[in-house]
Amino acid sequence: NPKIINAVPKVFSFAIHTFCVFHISNNIKTTLKRTRITFRMAADSLTSIDFDKYMNVIQNTDPVGFQYILGIPKETWSNLYIPMSRYIVTLY
Repeated sequence: NPKIINAVPKVFSFAIHTFCVFHISNNIKTTLKRTRITFRMAADSLTSIDFDKYMNVIQNTDPVGFQYILGIPKETWSNLYIPMSRYIVTLY
């Protein structure tokens, strides 16, 4: 929603806008369920070696899905490229 995207930086200046990996994976235009699973694995990767490995699998098995993913900046969905943690971790 564009209104939310524009309002969040004004209200939460410290926050980074990210996209929901679940929704992106559901939007991948493919019949290959494994592409969606591999995308989730790429999004959760914490090393460039793992990220590239999963993205190469997607590129080789589902070029259409791969092009869709390339259209979304990885800084908005990949744990490796988001400048801060997407999750709040509380230690007790």
